[in-house]
Amino acid sequence: MIGAQARFAQPAALLGCPAGRYDPVVMKGHHIGVISVPVSDPDRSMAFYIDKLGFELVMDNRFGPGLRWVMLRPPGGETAITLATWFETMPPGSLNGTVLSVTDIEIAAAELRANGALGEDEEIETAPWGRSVTVEDPDGNAWVVQQNSPLPPDFDSTPPGDGRPGE
Repeated sequence: MIGAQARFAQPAALLGCPAGRYDPVVMKGHHIGVISVPVSDPDRSMAFYIDKLGFELVMDNRFGPGLRWVMLRPPGGETAITLATWFETMPPGSLNGTVLSVTDIEIAAAELRANGALGEDEEIETAPWGRSVTVEDPDGNAWVVQQNSPLPPDFDSTPPGDGRPGE
């Protein structure tokens, strides 16, 4: 395959599966359950996520010498975060760009300002995909709090090469 077709190879070929043996239904219904957030001080970080971002504590358990499993979740969210101190390849502050979706960025920004997570002079940014602000936890992990723009009515989610005219 060459050009655009190579970028959109059949999943079986990408995974090295024999032809006809790939079942694309395997991943349906899955979601991201937990995101590890690298921190230096779980107590300080837990206070930030609860007091500044409004997360809820799911669990706080010890599991070995000096190790804790602190799990938090945004209200109503399916995906949780865990405050990780044990990944050598994830130094505190190295998580950047994870998006927290909100329905109204104006209200979210006002709440973040009131809670001290967003400075009064920090403005809401506008991009084609939405409006957002960025907040950092005490270690510098940067979160994008974003209200997505609605998709245009003529948006076509069909991948190139799937029979659209001109492919």
